[in-house]
Amino acid sequence: PTGCRFRTRCPKFRAELTDDERKRCVAVEPEVRPLGEDQGAACHYAERREVV
Repeated sequence: PTGCRFRTRCPKFRAELTDDERKRCVAVEPEVRPLGEDQGAACHYAERREVV
């Protein structure tokens, strides 16, 4: 399979992304990118969120 391996279980993929954004998830495997000092995400559309 190509693209993001998590997309079949991803709530963002199902509910928030446009068709064009979904196509990127299907076609291109995301690279791990840093989201903080010791956190990373392999997602094209990951955002760091503050949790109280």
